[in-house]
Amino acid sequence: MIIDKMKIWYQSSNDKQKDLICLGIPILISLTIKLILLIVLFDTPVNNDAAVYINSAKLYVMGNFADGMIVYPMPAYPLLLAFIHIFIPDWIAAGYFISLVSMILVTIPLYYLTKTMFGSKAGFWACLVFSVLPKMNQWSIDIIRDPLFLLLFISCIYFALRSIKKSDFYLFGLTFVLAWSATLIRIEGVIFIGFYSCVLIYFAIVDTDNRARFFSRSLIWVGIPIGIALLAVLFSGYGIAVNRFDHVLLELIGFFNGNFLTNSSQIGQFLSEAATKPPFFDGSYSFAALCRHFLPIIYLLGIVQILVKILFPLLLIPLYIGFKVKVKLPDYYGKFILLVWILFAGLGYYFLIKYDFIATRYLMIPAFLLLPWIGLGLDRLCEIVGTSPYKKILVFLILIIILVPTGKTLRLTLSKSKGITTVQTVQWLIENDKINNVQIVSNHYKVSLYIDLKAKADSNWKTHYYDERNNSLSVEEFALEKSAEIIVLKKKTKEIDKVEDFQFYQKVKSFVGKKHYSLIYTRIPNT
Repeated sequence: MIIDKMKIWYQSSNDKQKDLICLGIPILISLTIKLILLIVLFDTPVNNDAAVYINSAKLYVMGNFADGMIVYPMPAYPLLLAFIHIFIPDWIAAGYFISLVSMILVTIPLYYLTKTMFGSKAGFWACLVFSVLPKMNQWSIDIIRDPLFLLLFISCIYFALRSIKKSDFYLFGLTFVLAWSATLIRIEGVIFIGFYSCVLIYFAIVDTDNRARFFSRSLIWVGIPIGIALLAVLFSGYGIAVNRFDHVLLELIGFFNGNFLTNSSQIGQFLSEAATKPPFFDGSYSFAALCRHFLPIIYLLGIVQILVKILFPLLLIPLYIGFKVKVKLPDYYGKFILLVWILFAGLGYYFLIKYDFIATRYLMIPAFLLLPWIGLGLDRLCEIVGTSPYKKILVFLILIIILVPTGKTLRLTLSKSKGITTVQTVQWLIENDKINNVQIVSNHYKVSLYIDLKAKADSNWKTHYYDERNNSLSVEEFALEKSAEIIVLKKKTKEIDKVEDFQFYQKVKSFVGKKHYSLIYTRIPNT
């Protein structure tokens, strides 16, 4: 039997051979899956955030740093994108490269973190699961900051844990560089900065033999960034607004003032009013009244639902087994990871309460930190197989746990038609020889991006983004103000009956997709 043969091989192999196979196989599978997705989905429209990052990076390439900061105030990721663009001239391909490589490389710290905690077999299963997770693979072909942040952050966690009991300064130095690099990619990384400061101070108090080491490192950990921040305030026109550090201060003030509860208070008030009207019964236990009373619990269930969605429901089985297994961890590993998990899951909970909205990827870190225990659970399932009378059933269960997420991941290739109207719209504009040297207005950021990327160099097109939420002018008034010859609108397909008619522009082309449709208007002659 395959599992029995694997056990025999594992027992007869040395550590290097185990690492080579247990890490190499998941990386190979991860690379294969991601390349398949990339090849099939490369020509589909990119995610909305990609337009912001690419436009900011293009300004940096032109040396226009001030405008680049206006487009996006966290410069590290666009600057990296601009650097990769030197070697990969296609902007979209450069963005895909960063995400894909990051999601493959993060397998390495995941393996060694899990191996340190539970052994190389658990590390193999954790990495194998990670390589086939649908959501993680989907994010690997999006132009977003999260894959790079995940790579930097998990590497930081691994080296931070090692540096606590090791006197080698290079481990602390790596932790420092990785932590601040992660913070430059996503401002949420500042949470770990504060957390690790407390860790260093704690060990400086309790570990009397190494008090000087921990105390000096805590000074370095906090002192150097404060010094750099003061220099930025003195010599930079941006001050602490660089990288959105001012947002951190505002969030802390809002948290301690209780301002983050404003939105949920309004929702509670709405539910209170709704509870007095049909079809609800005007009582303490009506549906609306219960929702109002248990709103914090409902939000908490939302966080759990997102974590299950990222990890895939079947993985709850090995996760449960992994938590039940009694394993002696290194003194501080379990508590350290648990506290980091609570901080980032708590941040997601805070975000959901404050905005009544959260993107699934915002909980990528807490979901990822559960993978070592999932790997441990699958390792224990494999051990049980050898002695259980239900061997075939358990083998089937293990295969299902791995193959179902793999199948779900490969189904992502069926989403090739997603956003096809954007591609068709831009392609039509490019192929229309009559359109040249014109001003174009669009309410969809990706249309503007693709026009800028795909237009011929001599077309001299100028695109203007129309923000429907933050513009007091109608789209036609905005287009007239910009002297635009063309308007490109993107709307939801269910609103197709609400096609807009303009006084000075006429509809010349439409593209209808499953979820959205695009309309192209041109200026009516002599108007």
